[in-house]
Amino acid sequence: MMNDLLSFLKEYNDIALFASLDTEIDTFPLINELLKQGKNVYLPKTNNDVIDFYKVNDLSSLVISKDRYKVREPSGGEIISPTTFDIIVCPGVAFDKNNNRLGHGKGYYDRYLSKCSAYKIGICYKEQLIDELPIDEYDVKMDLVKAY
Repeated sequence: MMNDLLSFLKEYNDIALFASLDTEIDTFPLINELLKQGKNVYLPKTNNDVIDFYKVNDLSSLVISKDRYKVREPSGGEIISPTTFDIIVCPGVAFDKNNNRLGHGKGYYDRYLSKCSAYKIGICYKEQLIDELPIDEYDVKMDLVKAY
């Protein structure tokens, strides 16, 4: 999985990712390798009811969020504009074969992605890829979904 994603991401310099939860594909080895390669890596942090992305230089600077998900997130810094990224790698509870994404239901990513012109890729386990998801007008479609 990591080699496939590294190969896919090699042409990009400004890469937004996510700090994986236990139920998601482990992104930490990927983040570490991209940082070693000198890529600009950005991770999300929840601020009230929105997510913002921050540049990270190493994983040791991440802190545990205070929300129910207890995700590791940047401790602070400058909020990065959604137009900065070449590509954004997104988590999801499920994806479908039409590149639709189902999140945790709060709309954080959909609101953010609606302002973002970057290439959007969803990554998931094969079991999370289904034939069709119910979608609404606010859902933002991925450009590509990779299931492992």
